[in-house]
Amino acid sequence: MALAWCFYLLPPRERSALLMKELLGMTLEEVAAATSSTVGGIKSALFRARRRLRREAASKTYQPPLDAETRLLSKRTLRCLQKQDFGTFVALLTSEI
Repeated sequence: MALAWCFYLLPPRERSALLMKELLGMTLEEVAAATSSTVGGIKSALFRARRRLRREAASKTYQPPLDAETRLLSKRTLRCLQKQDFGTFVALLTSEI
C-alpha cells in the first residue's frame, strides 16, 4: 500500500504516464495518444516521475496525502487494478490531466 500512495505524490500527468507505461505496458505512442501528449512529453514526464520517486524513497519521510479527493482516487484506481479493469483505470488516470 505504501508504494501505491507514493504514486499520488506525482502530478497527474507524470503519474498517468508512469502507470500506463510501467504497469500496463503501453508503448510511448499509446501513452501519448491516451494523454493527448507527444512522445517527447511522455519521456519527460517519465523522467521526472522516476526521479521524484527515487528521491522520495531515499528520504524515508513519506506521509500519505490526507485530502479526501486523493484518497478516493487512490481507492478507485486500486479497485480497478484488483478487478483488472484496465479501461476504467486508464480513464481515471486521464481524467485528471
